Amino acid sequence: MSSAPEVRVRRCDCARVLELDGTTTPAPFLHLPRLESLSRLEPEAGELATELLELAGSECVRLRPSPPGNWAPSRPARDGPIVHYSLERTPDPEELVGLVREVRESGSVRAVTVLDPEWIPLLYYLGFDLFDALVCVHLSLRGEVLLEDFATEEREDEPSELLRENWHRFQVALERLERLLRSGELREFVESVAARNPRVAEVLRVCDRERALTRHVNMARDSEIRCSTDLSFDRPEVSEWVRRVTRYRPPEWAEAFVLLPCTARKPYSQSPMHRRVSRITREFPVDELIITSPLGIVPRALERTFPAAHYDVRVTGEWSEEEVERVANLVERIVPESAVLVCHAHGGYRLAGEELSERGFEVEFTCDRDENPASRRALARLEETLGELLDRDGGNLWDHVPRAVSTFQFGVDVLEGVEYRFDGQHVRSSDGERLLTVPPTTGLLALSEPGARVCLRAGVDPVRVEEGDVEVPEEARPGFQWPAVVEGEVKVCRLLVRPEDVPPGAQVIELR
Repeated sequence: MSSAPEVRVRRCDCARVLELDGTTTPAPFLHLPRLESLSRLEPEAGELATELLELAGSECVRLRPSPPGNWAPSRPARDGPIVHYSLERTPDPEELVGLVREVRESGSVRAVTVLDPEWIPLLYYLGFDLFDALVCVHLSLRGEVLLEDFATEEREDEPSELLRENWHRFQVALERLERLLRSGELREFVESVAARNPRVAEVLRVCDRERALTRHVNMARDSEIRCSTDLSFDRPEVSEWVRRVTRYRPPEWAEAFVLLPCTARKPYSQSPMHRRVSRITREFPVDELIITSPLGIVPRALERTFPAAHYDVRVTGEWSEEEVERVANLVERIVPESAVLVCHAHGGYRLAGEELSERGFEVEFTCDRDENPASRRALARLEETLGELLDRDGGNLWDHVPRAVSTFQFGVDVLEGVEYRFDGQHVRSSDGERLLTVPPTTGLLALSEPGARVCLRAGVDPVRVEEGDVEVPEEARPGFQWPAVVEGEVKVCRLLVRPEDVPPGAQVIELR
């Protein structure tokens, strides 16, 4: 590995996949000064370290960081563009959050030494790229062998035999992390490790609570996210959804709002229950808000937008106070206080309507707690209630989709004042020119160059590229398509990674 490796971003999620002179991360590294000192101070460990050097051959990044010797996490050592951190003790969660923010904005390749392999999946998820192979020596001296899920088990083999097995397993385990990242399952794996290690769980919770990764999360994926534990409640995709969905503005013609329970089938409108409800609601000027956890609220117009159509959650029927409050807080941000709410929800979902009633909203309940919302009685009650409240003069919620997604994605409604036609996927100007597309895979807006100009006229802050420097606005997230001004010319780009999160010279955007 040269002191100035060529670095390429191959994919970005919360973690990164980098390619350094052909070595794909996550990758093992060897800290040569540490291995040399082991040979002098601990003969048995030194023998294993020497054997590890031979085993690794050219398959391992070799570092000679400066300054050598011991260093604190706040004083990392450097080897060219590679920054080496040491977390050999259990980190303080608050301190680690600060370190993660510093690491992600350092514009470096990040190497880290840990003695407990169970920290490696979390650290990779938090943005570290290279992991110290010295952990193989420590495990072998303790009579342990590494498993593919980064747990360990005891063995009675000789340390030298264990070292060979641990080195092979270490490589396999790191390759598994990359596969999990590419398939969109890395977070779920990190949560499974955290479930058996309370200290890892504590750090993960604090990082989520402090939103340490939300600027770096890929919000344009088409892979499923599984919210299977309480650690999923504030994962970055969820907290970013909760922040952005508060921008939602109902269509101007909406005079009331129907609260509905979520369904296992997504998008929800494809479920039998929602189809039956929509046959009634489309006759009236109402907007529909779907109650769900952990997302809180999903407006019908955003039901295809990541992660609303991509999450799977463990259903117990029990709703915590925190889940009910999230729903109520979001409804308060979205719905005018004078509006009428019709709660067509049963079981725990109904608790959100009861909470909103206590907060002063006018709420009409059309479904009993133990009643199926798709039953004939419940649907008849819903139609009767809407008929008493409203005239039969419904609007078309699907026409509102591109404007709702625009506000979610860009923070502004880029179609306000624009004459357009929407066919369910493509937004075209009055003369037929394609402006925007809402692909079914992510439900986010893809742009044409005319669409990029529409965005700029609406006040969207563009990505700016001038003389090789890339400036990315705060609201842009990895995976988003965004208007760009490249050397004065309007283009469309897709953001790969935040520019402060990638070594100099690596690609930050893809021009479309």
